[in-house]
Amino acid sequence: MKQLRVLLVEDDPMVREVNRQFIEKVEGFEVVGQATNGVDGLVQIDVFKPDLVFMDIFMPEQDGIESLRKIRELKLPVDVITV
Repeated sequence: MKQLRVLLVEDDPMVREVNRQFIEKVEGFEVVGQATNGVDGLVQIDVFKPDLVFMDIFMPEQDGIESLRKIRELKLPVDVITV
């Protein structure tokens, strides 16, 4: 079975770790990278080529809404869940 590659974008380290643990408990999902803001998240998408981005909305530098807009403007082939 193919693993779905997930990128976590979350500024709070405790929340990021909890999310990582939950995602990795689900069969078929693996966390391939983590970013602390939307700017870094866009870079990480290019590096890791994830299938899914699990992203916070409220973050410093670039929030999740603006990050999602940029992902769609760039037509990056990734699904996004914002929390």
